[in-house]
Amino acid sequence: MIKIHHFAHKLPIACEHGKGESEQHRKCKSEIYNHLSKDTNIPCELEKDLGNVVPDVYIDFGHGKSKYAIEVQINHLTMSSIISRTREYGRLGIYLAIPIPEFGVCSCGFLVSPP
Repeated sequence: MIKIHHFAHKLPIACEHGKGESEQHRKCKSEIYNHLSKDTNIPCELEKDLGNVVPDVYIDFGHGKSKYAIEVQINHLTMSSIISRTREYGRLGIYLAIPIPEFGVCSCGFLVSPP
């Protein structure tokens, strides 16, 4: 696998990181990002490349404060994949939140894993 520099950008995503995502996934990710960045002015980025993981939405309050990764979960992942991602975020000192959308909208519950 070759890794290249990647920057955060607004939807629609036309890059490899968004490839294969469903419309529901993109919509949910967009709703979360728009709410956080526009409605609350929380500093966040879409598809931030953190090396081994690329969260859908990344929040960094800066200067030693908390960092959060939001990974929208629609498709079924293996338990080993979920554990691997959770451990990597923990290794990076990032809280992981996994919204699980239901019924085609992004009103969802969250699973949260502390770093």
